[in-house]
Amino acid sequence: MLDRILSLCEDGHTLYRTVPPVVKRQLNQAAFQRFWIMDKGIHGSDVYPPLAQILTNDLAERLTRETEILIKAQNVSDASEQADPETPYQAGMPDSL
Repeated sequence: MLDRILSLCEDGHTLYRTVPPVVKRQLNQAAFQRFWIMDKGIHGSDVYPPLAQILTNDLAERLTRETEILIKAQNVSDASEQADPETPYQAGMPDSL
């Protein structure tokens, strides 16, 4: 399903030009919270936040930073889960009986 949606987005201009008005409205509603119309023309728009994040110029840099943070957090988590062989404590068992 995702592949089908992405294939429709490959040429958004052609898609928008060729669909009926009701579908154009649905496409607009999926992407935009509102349009700013003045003097019979669109003078601006508010894009839904998820789409706005994708449209930013620094998307690749942000994704790289977020991935690095996730990898570091996973490495810390993995390291803390490894048992210390010199510690007599086992999960669920008290240190001394």
